[in-house]
Amino acid sequence: MLSRQLRIVTFNVLAPCYHRLASVEQHISEQKRNFWHAEANELESDHKELYTERFNNVTELLRNSDLDIACIQEFWFTAEMKRLFEKNLIGKGFHHALYLQRTRGRKDGLAMFINTEKLEIVASKDILFKDVGHRVAQLVHVRMKDTHTELIIVNTHLTFPHNDYDENILRIEQANKITDNLTQYIRELEQEPHVVIAGDLNTVYSEQPESDECMDKVLAHLYKSGFRSGYKMVNNSHDFVSHFSHKNEPVGADYVLVSSELNVSKAVLLPELVDDKKWPDKDVYQVSDHRPVLVDINY
Repeated sequence: MLSRQLRIVTFNVLAPCYHRLASVEQHISEQKRNFWHAEANELESDHKELYTERFNNVTELLRNSDLDIACIQEFWFTAEMKRLFEKNLIGKGFHHALYLQRTRGRKDGLAMFINTEKLEIVASKDILFKDVGHRVAQLVHVRMKDTHTELIIVNTHLTFPHNDYDENILRIEQANKITDNLTQYIRELEQEPHVVIAGDLNTVYSEQPESDECMDKVLAHLYKSGFRSGYKMVNNSHDFVSHFSHKNEPVGADYVLVSSELNVSKAVLLPELVDDKKWPDKDVYQVSDHRPVLVDINY
């Protein structure tokens, strides 16, 4: 990676409190039944040996990717999980961690790990959506130590569109929460920094026929606010699969969106040698029901 590149990844790591197992025996023996979306009621959070092994693999994937910022969604808020992530990441590419749990007692939330040898943290702000789906977002203002270029990173996880209300009202309000808070924060600065929005947006990009206009209302709002998909900027396509949903559908739900003046030189799904266009077989990848999206930004 070039010295004046910033490498960011977004990764929904699948909180063990939401991860239902077919059965412990089937998981261990890797039988053919779908591991991620079994009908059984057993939760991974009840099996320490399983989630410990999986999250050691999660952190190994992050640690080996030469990252500057990791935006994590569905971080499980237990003292044990914080210890595991910090033991495996702090001092091993990352030097600082920020956490934000969802409101109303939700067991998961967001985490951001930052390489503070390369970046100075100027400020951070917790954005609480509260009654808007009890979602949250992290806003972190950083400065590159070599060039003093400033950048705002937003990490978030939006509601899945279960119904028309979610699709047409709730998710739009969540997107507005992000852009309104960004506008308010930037208004108080002397100089406007570049902005990156990373996270599991629980959406699929699709274009209107013979148009670049996005049909998804959340992405349409963010595009109209001046953001572009880093993946599409590099690959000239939104044809990727980053998530195998609870509806057993392979979709591209995870995004690193950048303000239009930024230049993106690389955008891939991890692991890199696995096909972006389909969900991988479980003998190839079973770290999460999402794949990380990595973007290199030149500055």
